[in-house]
Amino acid sequence: MKLNFHTTDLDGLTLVNPDRAERRAILQSVVEDVDADYPEVYLSLDDGTVLGYRTGGILFQEEEGEVVRVIRGLAPGGADEVWAALIEGGPEALEAWPWEMVDP
Repeated sequence: MKLNFHTTDLDGLTLVNPDRAERRAILQSVVEDVDADYPEVYLSLDDGTVLGYRTGGILFQEEEGEVVRVIRGLAPGGADEVWAALIEGGPEALEAWPWEMVDP
C-alpha cells in the first residue's frame, strides 16, 4: 500500500511522489544548510498527515498546522526510515516509533 505524497524542501519546492534518493537528499539538506531561513522540510500525505524534519534532528508530526508530537535527536537516515514507513504503511505505521507528545 504505497500512498500518494509530496515533499517540500528548504526552498519551498514541492516534489510529488519523489523516490527515496530524492527524499534522502531533502532530509540531508537540513544538516548541510544550517543557514536556511526556514530550516525545515516536510513530507505530506494526501490524507493530510504531515511529518517535518528540522535543524537539530527533530522529526515532528503536525495536525492542523500545530506540532503534536516529536522524535528528538534523529539523524537524516532515521527520519528517512520514518518517512518511508509512513509512505508504505500509512499513518498507523507511525505508532511503532518513539514519539514524545508536545505539551500545548
